[in-house]
Order: sequence, then C-alpha cells, then structure tokens
Amino acid sequence: MEIPGRTPVVGDVLQAEVVNGNVAKMTWAAGSGGMCYVQYCNNNGAASGGEACPDQGGTQKHCPLAGFQEKAYLGTWGLCSHPTGAIAYFSPPNGGCFGGHTYQPAGKAYVCCQ
Repeated sequence: MEIPGRTPVVGDVLQAEVVNGNVAKMTWAAGSGGMCYVQYCNNNGAASGGEACPDQGGTQKHCPLAGFQEKAYLGTWGLCSHPTGAIAYFSPPNGGCFGGHTYQPAGKAYVCCQ
C-alpha cells in the first residue's frame, strides 16, 4: 500500500483511518514515542505466540498487552496450501494465494498501539 503525504522521519508513526472496521487510508504523523505491533488472532480466539486474543471490550479490544489499544483492523490472515499438502505458506491480512494454492482463513489481524 502506498502511503501518500510527507516523507517520514525518525519517530513518526503510521496512522490508520478506519471506515466500517477496515483500514481506508494510512498517513504518517509525528510520533509521541509510542509503539505498535500486529496482533494475529486465530479463529478459535488464541493468538500467535500463545497469547489470548478475545474481544476484551473498551479501547483495548483485541490487544492483550497492558497499555496497548486497538487502532485498526487489518483483515483476515491465513495459509495457502497446495492440493497435495506438500507446500503451505503464510498469507498476510487481506492477502491471497497463487499458483493453484488454496486459501484457508486462520484468523484476524489488528494493529495495537500504546
């Protein structure tokens, strides 16, 4: 995704404009020293790394780490597999598969920031 606007400098943060629960636009803004990470939740509620990722309500929502709040929903992530099962690879949020591989949704991804 191309991000229009100014060229980022050290300390800038990437901000997401969310429309109907989806990222509509990304922009660079002056940072306040906070950090962000992507939280991958499996369909069963467990997250990559073994962390729980239920809807926690409030501003924290799907971000299990203390002090982090959900800023954007990135979409569904999954796996792409060959019909024989010999090859499988990660498909990022809103990604797809190629070469006759089958997409298998695994969960949802969220941006969590301080």
